[in-house]
Amino acid sequence: MLAPKNPTQPKGLLSLVAKRAQCCLREPRGSVLRRYATAATAARCNSGELYRCIAKKALTVAKALTIKMVTAYGSDVEAMKSSVRAMSVRDLKAALLAEGMPPQTLATFVEKKEFQDRLISKWQQNMINDMACGRGLGGPEEIREQLKTFQKPSDVPASERIPDLPDDVVLGIYCAYPACEVPISAATLEALNAIVSGAPSPPEVRARWPASAGGGADPVAGLRLFDKGDEKVLAFAFSSPRDAMLWVWKVNYQIFAGEGALLIHTQNLPPEYHGFRITTTLHYIMNYISGGKLVFADGAWRLDGLEDKVGRYEPGRGAHEPLSQWCLRSLDRLAGRVTYTTPEPNVP
Repeated sequence: MLAPKNPTQPKGLLSLVAKRAQCCLREPRGSVLRRYATAATAARCNSGELYRCIAKKALTVAKALTIKMVTAYGSDVEAMKSSVRAMSVRDLKAALLAEGMPPQTLATFVEKKEFQDRLISKWQQNMINDMACGRGLGGPEEIREQLKTFQKPSDVPASERIPDLPDDVVLGIYCAYPACEVPISAATLEALNAIVSGAPSPPEVRARWPASAGGGADPVAGLRLFDKGDEKVLAFAFSSPRDAMLWVWKVNYQIFAGEGALLIHTQNLPPEYHGFRITTTLHYIMNYISGGKLVFADGAWRLDGLEDKVGRYEPGRGAHEPLSQWCLRSLDRLAGRVTYTTPEPNVP
């Protein structure tokens, strides 16, 4: 299976793969899954069209197996978790390979719990997506009720959630501080809240809004500090999932268009909204502000305890500039006073 003895007979070998695939799908066992994931990995390490065919078919079988294994659990998350915890490390690796995890990422895991946590997270996300699509469930009301029992893909762990938060309030959680060490001042937070919603979208941009936004008013965003006793949490806050979703869209396609981005944890964001994505520029600005390095004092934004070095902070715009100039321009972009698409970083 791993290295064909007779490379001149690809049809016979691929038939064997197909035959074993049918057996796998009838009887999804970890050992069978492992055999196919291992076959795919080994085949990828060899050259030639035959090996590529084997790898492709073996991975297809392995993926089908994981789908069938997850589907078998239905909405029983605890049963799925128990099954994962009972798997050997070899079976965990095979399942993660089948889910598309690169071997080099797997190589960084040391403890068995790391494999378990990653597979549980992946399979739970698959289960949530199945439920969100309505597969195997009743009407929309039943789907919504069952989704409430799940930890959504981007949600913070239950132990880290903000307590007593209304269900319709959505958070994009940026960072947390020890309760006695919050570097962001009340004046800075107030000044940031004055611009964080962004300028209203012009008609040509509103025409591109996601259909799920349903038209209506521009979204309102706010930054809030939540007290959790031993720590304080800084989060983007919204009065509805619709406002959260539309604000994320505006940040990515209107305010800081053309940039890469990263996903941050959320609370109460429905899974159909596919996570909370903030752009690179917004992340950098928030990093300076949340760390107390960019502050609002005496009626103006300024650097605090940070050297105003000259550098090329926005590749694609050409000239070098002081850090403070880039910060102020980025804040102007957030406020809607300056509008442009972020240039490609490889432009001189």
